[in-house]
Amino acid sequence: MPDRNFPVKTSDKQLNFIQHIIENLQPNGRAAIVLPDSCLSSEAAKKIWAFYLDPTKKSSTQCNLHTILKLPDGVFAAYANGVKACVIFLQKGTKTDSVWLYDMRKNIKKFTTKSNPLRIEHFSDFQQSFGSDPNGKNQRIETERFKPHPIEEIVARKYDISFVEMSQPKTYQMPNEIIDKMIADYKMKIIALESLKDNLTSR
Repeated sequence: MPDRNFPVKTSDKQLNFIQHIIENLQPNGRAAIVLPDSCLSSEAAKKIWAFYLDPTKKSSTQCNLHTILKLPDGVFAAYANGVKACVIFLQKGTKTDSVWLYDMRKNIKKFTTKSNPLRIEHFSDFQQSFGSDPNGKNQRIETERFKPHPIEEIVARKYDISFVEMSQPKTYQMPNEIIDKMIADYKMKIIALESLKDNLTSR
């Protein structure tokens, strides 16, 4: 794949997949991308979001990343157990004023493939909160789950768009939990690579 598709150099395949999608969007084109949470806040990820969200850049390289949906725990348990995932919604060629975060993990029972499967009706509140405009330009109402984060806050956070509060107490994982997470992250990378391969071979 030509280097021009990757304005920010990184060896992270998932972050390169994000860049590949954005760079191939037409002006005003939009995308919804499923990502592991690490793509919101890693040091390499922050460089990606700094490139596309920087309010001082010209509009042709900007993206309006208007919405992030944090998916409930257990959504991908059958494929990558332990990985927290989200969906980002963006439009190319317009600037970001605010990123609205909808958190489906708050006060909700963990979903499983058998005893408590995720169903389309579980997204009804998100759909209503998102609004009918696919570019996120509806008048939105802040709720306990759905909150805006202005671009000034994002710049101050050095483009960490996970919006995890820094004041939260640090937790420590057992070695087996760390290994499980490493395996799950690896599986997610394999899924991203297979999707990228399918995209390239279909051209």
